[in-house]
Amino acid sequence: MTESEWNAFPANYNRELLSYEQVVETLPRELIEAGWLGYPGATEEEGIAAEKRLATRLPSSYRAFVKACNGWRFPSLSIFDLLPISKVTWFREQNQDWIDAYVGPSAELPPISDKEYFVYGAKQDCVKFRTEYLCTALQISDVGDGAVLLLNPKVVTPEGEWETWLFANWLPGAVRYRSFVEWLATERNTCRKQLKPLPKEKVKQYVTAKKPVSVKKAQAAARSGQTEVALQSLENFAANGDDSAASSLAELYAFLGDWDKVIEKAGRLLANPGAVYAGNVLLPSLTRFSSLRSVARICMAFPRLIPISTCARRTCCPCIG
Repeated sequence: MTESEWNAFPANYNRELLSYEQVVETLPRELIEAGWLGYPGATEEEGIAAEKRLATRLPSSYRAFVKACNGWRFPSLSIFDLLPISKVTWFREQNQDWIDAYVGPSAELPPISDKEYFVYGAKQDCVKFRTEYLCTALQISDVGDGAVLLLNPKVVTPEGEWETWLFANWLPGAVRYRSFVEWLATERNTCRKQLKPLPKEKVKQYVTAKKPVSVKKAQAAARSGQTEVALQSLENFAANGDDSAASSLAELYAFLGDWDKVIEKAGRLLANPGAVYAGNVLLPSLTRFSSLRSVARICMAFPRLIPISTCARRTCCPCIG
């Protein structure tokens, strides 16, 4: 992109993102009301200070981005926050254990050849990445949902662009891009293809509503300690047929020790495990809060829905003899 295109990019992308329901329902009310996901651009002095601190010259497209917008919230489906340049740091400084988990096991494997490595786009195999590059990668995002965005100074284009990695513990490797701008363009296109546009009048509901207007908003309220608000909203969503709301209610009631209500809500998730993204996570979570008798009551209440192999305490559970 040219400098003028970078200057126009934040406003255009911001407008697109705030038109998607999946984005808006994850954002706090004040951010939706403000209507802006970015931060003011970094000054020349801030850029120089960051490069001096890191002892490196940052890639051109990334420098252009932070000059236009020094940090960004929800830039993609996998990365929740791009850091301001003052907080960018080497990945190893805070994530050495994560690096060791990959570098150690791969040390005995054959090295990845250039033919295998330098493949981008749809034909790329994310397993074919060089784990040793994690040791020198630059972290430019927060870690959210087990994912992080990295710049790789070991692979640099003639134009001075660093290879960019989407690295996540739910990937078998790393998805790699030729540059930061290629990653950003790819994520923008992915959002356009996968996210659902939200009518402007519904956006206003997210700002003016006194209660959560989506299951995700209710879940966020629960995580922030607004238990009663969350329970009321989730009960409404569950009553209208949302099984993911019923799943959240079961976990909340398990935490509160209200096992009669756990039994009532648990059956819906067990009958429809696809209602939640991560699958059936209820029974493992119950073992953190429940007594043996409580788990047995749930198992006996839904004998056709809970296979023996699923029971979190099958070695001593009275529901299976």
